[in-house]
Amino acid sequence: MPDDHCEPRGPEATRTPAPSTLVPGTGEWFLTQQRTRPDVPLPVLVEEAAVIEQAIGVLMAVYGVPTAHAARVLTWRIQDTGSDARAFATALIAALPALPPALPEQRAAVERLLLNHTPAPR
Repeated sequence: MPDDHCEPRGPEATRTPAPSTLVPGTGEWFLTQQRTRPDVPLPVLVEEAAVIEQAIGVLMAVYGVPTAHAARVLTWRIQDTGSDARAFATALIAALPALPPALPEQRAAVERLLLNHTPAPR
């Protein structure tokens, strides 16, 4: 059974999950991909992980949920549809331009975050 961070616990922790439906959240997807697909170049794996992380970020922004929750939602939809994780995430990201634009108050809130950001002291 996965915990709150989508990490398997108990007997499941010793099994290798299905690579096409495991969503990154704590790096397990990436590590599994490296083990199960050693012939795939590292830049390709990084690109695949990046699009999945983008999809998780979209779900976080739209639903206002933390990373682990967004990863669980994405995992649920991938598994429910029997899709490949990268293909599902790529389709989700590709469909975003067709969505209506953000509401003015949403844009204003993001602009405030962008304009008021100050670097952390070192």
